[in-house]
Amino acid sequence: MLKNRRYICIFLVILLCFSFFGCTRKSKSADSFLMRYSDDSVNVSAENVNTDIFCDGAVLKELKKISDTDMAVLYFNETKGSISVYDSGSDKLWRSLPEKYRNEKTGILAVTVLVSGNEYTLFSQEGQSSFEIKENSILITCDFSSSTENGGEIGYRIPVEFKGADGTMTAEIDCGNIVSTAKNKNAVLKSISVLPFFGAFYAGNDGDFILVPDGSGALIDASSASGSKEGYTVDVYGSDPSENEAEGSYAIIPAFGVKNGNSAIAAVIDEGAAIARINAEAAAKKEGFNRVYPEFEITPTAKNDDGSYYVSENSYKGRIKTSYRFLSKDSADYIGIAGACRELFIRNGALTSGNTDADSEYPFNLSLIGLSGITDENGNTKMQVLCDYTQTYDILESLKAKDINSINLRYRGILEGGVLQKETSDFSFASALGGKQELKELSDYASKGNVSIFTDVNLFSADAESGFKNYAVSLRGDSTVMQRNGSLSFELSSVNDITENTKSMLSAVRENEFEGICLSDAGSVLYSDFSSDEVKFRTDTADIIYSQMGAVSAAKRLMVERGNLYSVKYASLITGLPEKAFYGDKEGVSEVPFVQAILHGIADYSLSAINTSQNSVDAFLKCVEYGAIPYYEWYYSNLGTEQEPDKYYYMNSVAEAQIGYERMKAAFSDLRNERITDHREVRKNVFLTEYGGSTKVYVNYNDKAVTVSGVKLDAKSFLRMN
Repeated sequence: MLKNRRYICIFLVILLCFSFFGCTRKSKSADSFLMRYSDDSVNVSAENVNTDIFCDGAVLKELKKISDTDMAVLYFNETKGSISVYDSGSDKLWRSLPEKYRNEKTGILAVTVLVSGNEYTLFSQEGQSSFEIKENSILITCDFSSSTENGGEIGYRIPVEFKGADGTMTAEIDCGNIVSTAKNKNAVLKSISVLPFFGAFYAGNDGDFILVPDGSGALIDASSASGSKEGYTVDVYGSDPSENEAEGSYAIIPAFGVKNGNSAIAAVIDEGAAIARINAEAAAKKEGFNRVYPEFEITPTAKNDDGSYYVSENSYKGRIKTSYRFLSKDSADYIGIAGACRELFIRNGALTSGNTDADSEYPFNLSLIGLSGITDENGNTKMQVLCDYTQTYDILESLKAKDINSINLRYRGILEGGVLQKETSDFSFASALGGKQELKELSDYASKGNVSIFTDVNLFSADAESGFKNYAVSLRGDSTVMQRNGSLSFELSSVNDITENTKSMLSAVRENEFEGICLSDAGSVLYSDFSSDEVKFRTDTADIIYSQMGAVSAAKRLMVERGNLYSVKYASLITGLPEKAFYGDKEGVSEVPFVQAILHGIADYSLSAINTSQNSVDAFLKCVEYGAIPYYEWYYSNLGTEQEPDKYYYMNSVAEAQIGYERMKAAFSDLRNERITDHREVRKNVFLTEYGGSTKVYVNYNDKAVTVSGVKLDAKSFLRMN
């Protein structure tokens, strides 16, 4: 009896240990690296201030020339401490401060600061500044200082350098050189906005716009100021799961622009994009300007449901840099801005000049779902094979019989755990899909039949229930969990483990002859890691992912989902490229293929799967309009009914896919490496996309035929004209 008691005691001790770790692995002490603030925001009023310091109406002869160039010349207003750029092509002077005051503070920089739970915004024009002129550049040091109503102090000294060369201006801040000047160190520098009023204007001309990289891209009408003042915020690379942010608007390309008259600005964020958001504002009747600018999160914060803040003790110490290119006349439209942005990205190494193999046969892009969890009407989920190796073989043979000879196949749910992948230290293939012989037969068929199979892999996200030994820590101190693919819950691994995860994955996939790898999470998810020993900012994570993309592409062809810029350089194919904008349904906002205009000819891309859309005909036409390769997502099983057909069952859309592929192959085979040189709506629901300056493709979304350029265009159809 005593011996049994001893075993029971040992068992209880072990059970308590497991219970302790099971309860605490998801919760680390936040006090060691977090500070908590109550939310009691303070609105800073612009009343009772010297309004003259917030505007700049100086002409060229009153300004000091900084850069020696004939295209875009950098000037400095010593009295105001502001900068301007003169674009000789359009005879336009772009100012960092607006010409006239319109009831709001301005500056070349703005900072948002948290003090004792209150949030303050200060502008550089409110404080003092000093400057140092160098060759083709000027270093302006801005002092921000203020006392708060509850006795707190705000004091920061921030140096920003402006350079002018080759028709481009850059604005750069080394955040490691930011100095806190307040004696009372109770303030936290939350964010810095760079040139928040550069190029700002009030009532514009017909055709004037603000361009934001919202999804595929969006134009905000700036032709008048008759509406109400409204703001738009786009998170570069989406929200950060570690800060518990809900996904809203997102940008996969850190670029923006503005058009005013016959002149335009194209801007890209060269450094610090991963901690940036792009803010835009439309002018109103009595106040505000049309403007767009980047804001950089210097100290991460997370807001709780009760209105309090968690604030990191660690602040970003790297560089933030934005480049501005100036366009005029025929180039001053959003396609011209896209072209300038592409050149800037190629120049700074973010993109290559082109990965598209235009000489290869026009491809058919396909995703097949192998193993996935299926939820029944009672809410119970069980794993089910939807498309095993043999069934995949049959679908490929069926497509070959329909003369679809070049296929890029993304095989989702091929690893253990299916679509909801298990911990990334184990990249074994799902045994439920078949044995080694079936896998080899599929591999051999693909290698001989011009089929590229991409093993779908998550590098750093896995089933939240399985968990990671080393997991990413959120600002709250628990493990970072996010929702993907609808309601599926994924936990994120430690950022420090991403490199080792990549090595494990590459070692595992070498067991088969599949040609490619699709990284499902690395091109669409970006997060910080607030481990108490070493904080990793999103910039660190993006750099690590970028380096691993190179390692993966050296071993296999690379496909990425969604296509955040840091993941694109080494990719030969992007799936799920956004075709809509979060703000697209707002009045005065129009969706445009800004992202596509940057990427077309650099990498092949597809939009969302056509068969999963509400209207497959319009989804196909959107592929035509945006220059995308049609993409379908299927499985072999039929889970539908006669009343509610299964849109993923391949037999329900394979005939439609064949027809669409044949039409796209005939029209676009020689256009894959061409740039988009024009895009516009030529009449209601009829769009023109031009390639290479000569080939025009018209798309008619109407239910009736129309006539364009003297040629009849049938309802729900497209037409190529050379």
